[in-house]
Amino acid sequence: MIKDIVVCLNGANNNVLTTAAKFAARHKARLRGLYMMVDSVNRYYAYEHLSAELMQKIIADEEARAAKAEDKFTKVTQQMACEAVWQCITEDEEPISSLFYTDLIFSGGVEDNESERFGGFGFINHLLLETGRPLVIIPKDWDDGDFGQKIMLGWNESRESARAMHSTIPLLQAADSVNVLTVSDKNGDEKDGDSKVSQSELAKGIDITTYLTRQGVTAKLYLEKTDEDSPNIGEVLLAHADENNVDLAIVGGYSHSRLREMLFGGITRYLIKFSPIPLLLVH
Repeated sequence: MIKDIVVCLNGANNNVLTTAAKFAARHKARLRGLYMMVDSVNRYYAYEHLSAELMQKIIADEEARAAKAEDKFTKVTQQMACEAVWQCITEDEEPISSLFYTDLIFSGGVEDNESERFGGFGFINHLLLETGRPLVIIPKDWDDGDFGQKIMLGWNESRESARAMHSTIPLLQAADSVNVLTVSDKNGDEKDGDSKVSQSELAKGIDITTYLTRQGVTAKLYLEKTDEDSPNIGEVLLAHADENNVDLAIVGGYSHSRLREMLFGGITRYLIKFSPIPLLLVH
């Protein structure tokens, strides 16, 4: 059961807060708005000497941004009638540790300017890899609507996909339907033969759908492969989501090593950047 949700508000688009508030209200969960105060003075001071007047202005600007975020949070949560609490902390207060005590974290996706402190892969990776909590990423163009009625669960029988499945059982149970999707890499299939790989993937799929059914989840198995037109597993996942009107994709984050994903792209990075629907990652 989901009882506590955190929404990260630094650099987040309006739809992240609105979507998180709607989700919290539907699940009767408490929503905690988290704003992380940037230590701007020390960042600027490392490059040049700052006058006392300029230092005060930098501090005042950051406090004004925090106050604006709090005002927006209060208005939206009152409108959605969800239980809410505000939390504003500074960088030196170890903001990550405050995220250990929640069931879900909501964040915005990757902005066009990936160097943005709270809008790039670095920030999302930090949330995903350091907190150990499920992370919901809301795309920039998401329409603020509710989600979780029709879920796609990416399954490759890895530790990360197993954690993603077990961590989201309450969401899977509440969904109208769950598509369990296993995608085979064509290049990997050819060396063993299509029939052998298909039987192996089918066995894995049967195991997880049987388990989910016993958990009260309405699950259906889908097996798909990459091809010349869609060589990327992430592309196949998103195509399936689009064709089946999926409104939430759940996958294990970084099933391969993080270094490999960073160097060669990887499924996780692809989904973070291109998913048009909410994406729930668990590492």
